[in-house]
Formats: sequence, structure tokens, C-alpha cells
Amino acid sequence: MYLLNNTVNLIVCQKSKIDDWVDHMKTYYPEYRVMDLTKKSEGMNFRTLVETKDLYDQNIQIVGVINYDLVFRRKYIAHITDFTLLLDESSLICNENAKRSKFILKLQPESVILLSGTPTAGKYERLPSSFLR
Repeated sequence: MYLLNNTVNLIVCQKSKIDDWVDHMKTYYPEYRVMDLTKKSEGMNFRTLVETKDLYDQNIQIVGVINYDLVFRRKYIAHITDFTLLLDESSLICNENAKRSKFILKLQPESVILLSGTPTAGKYERLPSSFLR
């Protein structure tokens, strides 16, 4: 994600990993403004920054961290474009009929990073086809 150098970055992970990702990003990438989007105030700040384009004027790079069960409930995320999307445990979106999968598959990221600890046994065709462009 660091090498892709996008202004806006979104990490979607399991709820239990939110704090781990926030801590990791703050510890190893202090140049990013990291926001826990499960917290209402930080979610509102993230939304304001993205919608008003203030971060582009101020040359700020932000990372929003949110969980799979909450991401599709934050409708403003659907309007973000040209961002890096990191999906931790990407096997959770293999069911293209689930609400969260449908929402994530409609996003318009510039770059996608898929992480998974679940062995696929070489069955990459199970990954959503829209990410394999």
C-alpha cells in the first residue's frame, strides 16, 4: 500500500483485527493519518476529508480501517474513487451474493490488495473476478 502511494487508502478486515491494523499503521507508517472508521467521530472526519478534498490540498495521506460487517453500512465509502483497497482475509468476499461482497465489488479502487491466510489450493477462480482484471 505504501508503494502504491495513493492519497486515500481503505483497509477492510475482521472486527477483531481493527486495533491491530490501526496500531500497525501508526507504528510503522507515521506519515499516514490513520482513522478507525468503526468510531463514529473518526468516520465522520474521514468522510469530511474525502468529500471536501481537503486532504489533496494539504498533501495528506489517510488510511481508514473498517470491518467487513460495517463497510457496506457506510454508504459514503461507495463514492470514494481512485484509492487503494486492502482486503485482509479476502476469502470473506468469495460469496458474491452476500451484501458485503456486493458492496465491495461495486467499489472503484485504483488498486486492490488481497490478503488471505486461508489456503486456496491454487483455486484462484474462487476469488471475485472483478478483482482479477
